[in-house]
Amino acid sequence: MRVVEFAVPITGTGVADYTIDIRATVPVEVSVQPTAGDIDRGIADDTSTINSLDDSEKDWAVNIWEGSYVRIIDGTGVGQARRIASNTASSIVPVNAFSTAPDSTSVYLVYPGGAGNRDIDEYTATGAGAINVTTAVAGAFRFLNASVKFDILPTTPEDVTLTLDSGQGAVYDAVVSRVDPSAGAGTGDAFFTGGDGNDYESADQVVLAYTNTDGRTYGARIVVELL
Repeated sequence: MRVVEFAVPITGTGVADYTIDIRATVPVEVSVQPTAGDIDRGIADDTSTINSLDDSEKDWAVNIWEGSYVRIIDGTGVGQARRIASNTASSIVPVNAFSTAPDSTSVYLVYPGGAGNRDIDEYTATGAGAINVTTAVAGAFRFLNASVKFDILPTTPEDVTLTLDSGQGAVYDAVVSRVDPSAGAGTGDAFFTGGDGNDYESADQVVLAYTNTDGRTYGARIVVELL
């Protein structure tokens, strides 16, 4: 038997409150299911694949998350966001497969769908050596932005480059944009923007590169939208 206790304030008695016990004659089991407007979060299991995010700790209603989004906010696959096609009690199936399969280090967030939500991949790197961040998208994609943040501005003049590595062959490769972040150039950290019109085919890759002669510590990132 389970006991539910709550306090009811009483006035004019000199007693702060009474405690009322409601005792069920049969065992009481309470289950709360999220609604489509709620959010949820958890840690994926190692059984997850590019086609499903598994979490054996969950007990969702079937398809409660259909049309919502799941985003990996830490660990393996961080930055990936996918629209949800369906879910079982403990597994989420994305409309578009994950580029990197989640695992037991992947912390995820489920949130409602909406006009501003998109399927997103992020490619990141940190360090103090040469920069080479390359996309690896399974299908067509749109370049959204890329950035490089330095702890200290470089002094050696050299460009951060954003390059198209074309799936149709080297003859179609092209430098999309470049910027010199050295202190002498006065530009500082590098940031490239994209969006509509910056669409690429499934075999294409976008490459963010920098020689980093001065060995500056950096954080580099490319963000793309799956089409």
